[in-house]
Amino acid sequence: MKTNTTRNSFILLLTATIWGVAFVAQSTGGDAIGPYSFTCIRNIIGSGVLIPVIMLLDRLKLTRNKPETKSDWKTLIIAGICCGSCLAVASILQQLGLYLGASAGK
Repeated sequence: MKTNTTRNSFILLLTATIWGVAFVAQSTGGDAIGPYSFTCIRNIIGSGVLIPVIMLLDRLKLTRNKPETKSDWKTLIIAGICCGSCLAVASILQQLGLYLGASAGK
């Protein structure tokens, strides 16, 4: 039980660190090329990294709860579109906030 708590705390700390470093990079990058272009390029790079990782995990059979029926696939795709849309809107709004003058340090 102690090991899971330590591991989870480390993952949370790592996430916060990455988020903080990326926030400063977002502010600088958004000023250089604009908020929409920055968000688009960032999402393309993320997709380019994530798709091969997903394919590798599937090939190594490390994926749990893989959809099996057509209904499962439909649910997965609809949920993915909903989550992706929310994430896209949030990313664009955050980038616009930085572009319009919000400080990356606050």
